[in-house]
Amino acid sequence: MSSEKHPAFSNVVIHIIGSSDMQNQLLSNFIREKTGSECMISQSIENVTHDLKKEMVILWDCRDQKEAELLNDIRQASLEKEKVLLFNVNKKAGFESDALQLGISGFIYKNESFSLIPKAIIAVLNKELWLSRSFMSNWIIANIKNISLSNPELKLTPKELEILKLISRGASNKEIADKLFISCNTVKTHVYNIFKKINVDSRLQAAIWAGKNLNL
Repeated sequence: MSSEKHPAFSNVVIHIIGSSDMQNQLLSNFIREKTGSECMISQSIENVTHDLKKEMVILWDCRDQKEAELLNDIRQASLEKEKVLLFNVNKKAGFESDALQLGISGFIYKNESFSLIPKAIIAVLNKELWLSRSFMSNWIIANIKNISLSNPELKLTPKELEILKLISRGASNKEIADKLFISCNTVKTHVYNIFKKINVDSRLQAAIWAGKNLNL
């Protein structure tokens, strides 16, 4: 991504929740340079004010936070409209499923490159989840028995089936568009129609439905 302002960030403000140490200062400077967006650091989510004229993305630093304490802080924050990415996540912590239930939009793990963060922000601005493919696969396997079978008579078009299979493999809208040689807007329309037909609200639920109903 070039240092020129990306269109996705034209009306976005980004808040880093965590200490104002060197890592977060460097991250803040990196985000400003790569996106052209405002990026501020706050010690607590309670200090964040939302400019209603702009979209807001929160990057929540998980360093030195115990799993139970972090989940409790997220629960108390009552994240309903905010788009929140957790970063510096310990892969061994294993709290992702609980965090998703509380409204978290994705996870960036310890030692992953800063370069992933603008991409993750674009994903959540597009109402996508930012999840590793390994987590997505493991989550589907662990939860597939708890997802009710949707109406098997529902008819998805061949194109919708193709897109649903790609969603189940963790593909983003852009990746699907590039693979199928169609526009991102066309992909978004197909995704909307798929969600409506199979009665799900997220890509993760769609992937689970696909795993259970399409023998993927």
